[in-house]
Amino acid sequence: MIRRQLRMGRAGAGRDGGASPGRPAGPGHDGGSPADAARRDAWDNPDRHSTPVRDRTATTDPVDIVSGEVFMAQTDVALPGVLPLVLERTYLSSYRLGRAFGHAWASTLDMRLEPMDAGMLLVMPDGMLLAYREMPTRTAVYPQAGPALGLTTEFGGYSVSSAAAGVTWHFSGDGLHLTSLTHRCGDRVDLVRDLLGRVTEVIHSGGYRVSVSWDNGRVSRFALLRSDGIAIPLARFGYDGDGLLADIVNGSGRPLRFEYDDGRLTRWIDRNGHWYSYAYDDRGRCVASSGPQRVLATRLEYDESTRTTVVTDALGHVASYRYDERRRVVREVDPVGGVRLREWDRRGRIVGLSDPTGAFTRHRYDVEGNLVQVTGPGGAVSTATCTAEGLPATVTGPDGSRRSFSYDARANLATVTDAAGAVTAYTYDQAGHLATVTDPLGAVTLVESDGAGLPLRVTDAAGATTSYQRDEAGRVVAVTDALGSRTLIRYSLDGLPTARTGPDGAVENWEYDPQGNLVAHTTASGAVTRYAYGPFNCLTSRTDPDGTRLAFAYDKQLRLTSVTNPQGLVWSYGYDGSGRLTAETDFDGRTITYATDAAGRLAGRTNGAGQTTTFVRDTAGRVVERHTAEGRTTFSYDLMGRLLRATSPTADLAMTYDAAGRVVSESVGGRTVRFSYDLAGRQAGRSTPAGVVSSWAYGATGSPTALLAGRHAMALSHDAVGNLIERRVGAPSGWQALRQEHDASGRLVAQTVAGSAGTTVQRGFAYGPDGFLSAVTDSALGTRTVALDQVGRVNAVTGASWRETYAYDTAGNLSSAAWTADDTAAQGERTYTGTRLRTAGRFRYEHDAQGRIVLRQRARHSGKPLTWRYTWDSEDRLVAVRTPDGSDWSYRYDPLGRRLAKYRHAPDGGVAEQVDFAWDGSRLIEQTHHRFEATAGTHVTTWDYSPGAHTPLVQRERRWTDSTPQAEIDEHFYSIVADLVGNPTHLTAVDGRVAWESRQTIWGTPTTVTSDGADCPLRLPGQYHDPETGHHYNNQRYYDPDTARYLSPDPLGLRPAPNPVAYVPNPTFEIDPLGLDTTPVGPTPEQVQHAIQNVGGLGEAQARMILAEAFKRGSSVVFGGSRVRGDYTPGSDVDVGFGSLTNNQANKLIKKVNGVDDDPSWLRMEETKIIPGNETPNIPRIESPEEFFARSGNRQPDDKGGAAYTPSGSHTYNPDGSISSRCPG
Repeated sequence: MIRRQLRMGRAGAGRDGGASPGRPAGPGHDGGSPADAARRDAWDNPDRHSTPVRDRTATTDPVDIVSGEVFMAQTDVALPGVLPLVLERTYLSSYRLGRAFGHAWASTLDMRLEPMDAGMLLVMPDGMLLAYREMPTRTAVYPQAGPALGLTTEFGGYSVSSAAAGVTWHFSGDGLHLTSLTHRCGDRVDLVRDLLGRVTEVIHSGGYRVSVSWDNGRVSRFALLRSDGIAIPLARFGYDGDGLLADIVNGSGRPLRFEYDDGRLTRWIDRNGHWYSYAYDDRGRCVASSGPQRVLATRLEYDESTRTTVVTDALGHVASYRYDERRRVVREVDPVGGVRLREWDRRGRIVGLSDPTGAFTRHRYDVEGNLVQVTGPGGAVSTATCTAEGLPATVTGPDGSRRSFSYDARANLATVTDAAGAVTAYTYDQAGHLATVTDPLGAVTLVESDGAGLPLRVTDAAGATTSYQRDEAGRVVAVTDALGSRTLIRYSLDGLPTARTGPDGAVENWEYDPQGNLVAHTTASGAVTRYAYGPFNCLTSRTDPDGTRLAFAYDKQLRLTSVTNPQGLVWSYGYDGSGRLTAETDFDGRTITYATDAAGRLAGRTNGAGQTTTFVRDTAGRVVERHTAEGRTTFSYDLMGRLLRATSPTADLAMTYDAAGRVVSESVGGRTVRFSYDLAGRQAGRSTPAGVVSSWAYGATGSPTALLAGRHAMALSHDAVGNLIERRVGAPSGWQALRQEHDASGRLVAQTVAGSAGTTVQRGFAYGPDGFLSAVTDSALGTRTVALDQVGRVNAVTGASWRETYAYDTAGNLSSAAWTADDTAAQGERTYTGTRLRTAGRFRYEHDAQGRIVLRQRARHSGKPLTWRYTWDSEDRLVAVRTPDGSDWSYRYDPLGRRLAKYRHAPDGGVAEQVDFAWDGSRLIEQTHHRFEATAGTHVTTWDYSPGAHTPLVQRERRWTDSTPQAEIDEHFYSIVADLVGNPTHLTAVDGRVAWESRQTIWGTPTTVTSDGADCPLRLPGQYHDPETGHHYNNQRYYDPDTARYLSPDPLGLRPAPNPVAYVPNPTFEIDPLGLDTTPVGPTPEQVQHAIQNVGGLGEAQARMILAEAFKRGSSVVFGGSRVRGDYTPGSDVDVGFGSLTNNQANKLIKKVNGVDDDPSWLRMEETKIIPGNETPNIPRIESPEEFFARSGNRQPDDKGGAAYTPSGSHTYNPDGSISSRCPG
């Protein structure tokens, strides 16, 4: 019967071939020779048509290197869910089997099976044509080439399944069109067709309904149907005289237009009027393409006799590609001569590849096509076993560590057992959607979802519930946290966020151009930031609310070549033929040059002072040696690629890990910090080199409940959304409690310390509509108000007996500063040469060629000036200081740039004073202060922090001399009271009595310090006060609070901020714990993104808390990617296991250590917020073997060819897997 239906469909009036359902026959696309020839070619030469679009090797245009086809993949509808509803189109210049959008476009609506001889031809939405040479019987059959999609029979038709994705396509009826799509959890999408076979509606089991309108046999409109029947337009389509898709109109009302010649795309014009054109030879292959002024111009030359294609880019750089008889690229020579080799199997899977250094990676697959083994360039082997459905059952790393997974009857993930044996369990509701997550300690998170599997209510183990309200498109339009605070979000017709109303009623807005680029952001106070774009959606300028402007320029390959700041100073970038950064010259004319190895990885760097650092890598690409003028640093790794040991001329760092890859010890020169963890992976214990022990306990939601610090226990309480509301300490000598209150937006508004000594600290915080601090009320100091300029920088702090005033130049440097203090030497005007500080009040400064301060001199009204002289090493680390009193200080660092010790030298060269430091990741946890003179003695100070944060909670001290009996060595315990960003302001004794208090300016300059014998050197998060200079050591740099600047430029260049020397713009709102990049107070963008992806999914105990707080803290989260990529991301994949760093911070630290200059992340549209739940939660998502292999010791070159730009704005990647240096769409 099915075969008969197929024959009838084949003989029907024009409904096969290239004809549209119901469209009268027309030449060239309706059962005519081009369509029949395409079918026959796909049948006879299956390798030519079986490569997914995403896996094609392409130029930047994109043009297929082998076939010369121009292709373009676009998505018209994407509605989220466990099984998303996606309607997509793909243009291919040689394609002739399209129907719904014209013969040159493949689409979801055209997906079908066609009979061919004794088998079937599967027509896919991305243009793939998969040939099944035999018909299925009782078991599935697979295509001759291409992805392993199994074809089976079912009642009334056929089905095609992807085991790995858990998705099945169903085909039935006249013509065997796609009729439905099902997911293994039970969700489905149905395509409703009329009598002519045209899809009229697409219905999702979760409730989505998309109507499809037709005109003259072509799709004319997609609309989303609301429950009340109202149609919300999603896209409109227009066609040329040949029935080919000619324009697509989105919510902007402007069209994306296409022009053709005989079905070949000759030009597209985007909604802003920018165009790109293509030229073809007489065989239909694209031989040239270009934008205006030859932007992204490309020339292609084909030599079929040697199976080679040569590509020349807009700057004349030439790359060549050789392919095999199956038309798969096997050899690529980049413009600088680097050679990459690939080996493929019959299914088009990579089985071997090598990079230009010769490093080789081998892949092995099982009989079902699952990747089951990867042997990395260094010989490390990772293996996996898979279930019958192709899902991972076990994954074993090169070190033998093993993770296992089990599944329920629907193949939903049921348990995950990590390498340490901890088990996380998942259950699902009747619809197959996630219902519960049980962590390794038994804490249960409940998830209630809508019909599409999107979370509506997430209840944590303590019973706190966060609710999500969604619109008809599945987007979150309201979030209500466990305390009832509500955040509202509005969207454009195209689904872009246009407004956000916070729990306090503050509203911010976003505007976009027709291409969807953000063009304006208006804060709740009315401040407007504007953006302008050039061709291909490249950001050309940003204008801040005060009118200052940053401008960006690009070369013809759309690589960022210059940034011009508001003062007209230019930062420029240079690249080699492969687009790798070779030099950058900063605003002050300082040039840094870079050398790369054949694989494009950083091999050397010469700074502005002529100091060179070189890098040696192993076969896996990891840095194993770093050479500087000071000597050689070596790095060694375990089989998983984690750092085991790093030895520099001044330090030897060793690290050990548990089975789950967590750091359990870190030793430097015999001084060891040890860590232990609970089953959920949270830090449960820590011991320092001085033997000081700390232990943590956590509640069911993952929030800490107790800290045992020596003989003292601190109890911590949090509200339902995770805000700390009380810390309590009790002892025989007294008790104290720190109580905190928060507003509906989660901001700290009140802080009180009370104890047996009475109420000793009491203050409140107020905020403006943009969330910036506007006032602080202190029981001892009264009220101080904070005035801001148009861009949110602090202009003034005013109180009854206090005043700070600041002014800024157009580049954001302080131009003048004054504050209430007896010492006024640093106050007054500031002068600059370029961006280098020359004078600040009575201070003057000198810099070396690398931009580092080498002299600071304070003029005095009488007598000689006071002079500090600074010495730096070639890695921009301060190594010596001579102070005005003639004292010499030196500083020692570990191989990761963390300071290990500082020394004051006696006149005879010996050490008179020594301070040793110990670290927990990026957090300073202990200092041991030794004095060797007449008052010889030792003073140990230890700190404990909020888990995962840089806010200190507790300070403990012990002092002794060589003659002090052990029994008389007592420990002093202090609770640290910090301000809203984590800057310590008070030390309080157990009874609540204030033992130390520091009053500071907004930038951290101390004005008055009162002490009862105690002291705290910690300052702004990540900073430590050095009395000998007055500066703050800030992990990777040194900060001067008097000038609100660092003593050296940011080693990451312009990536973190447009001013590489200044501290954060507003220190009450942002912090910089590493001295490398700003971090908003509150959850980081990475944490928020992780929480969004996993809400209700991976059982992260604090995901709900992070989301709830992030949704309230408007400006503290980031959405989307940069429109500008400075492009250079070589460097080591060192995994240092820093538990206290976010992934982002750890990456910054490692990139800095290994000399990497990354792209300017501050160019991301920072005002746009992550909108909660807009992305389908991965419910649950587990790491695939491929991902595991990639992050283990088996790192490998990318298996795809060149980058691809399309007007839809896809991310772009270079052949080596790095993000393209071109400005992405």
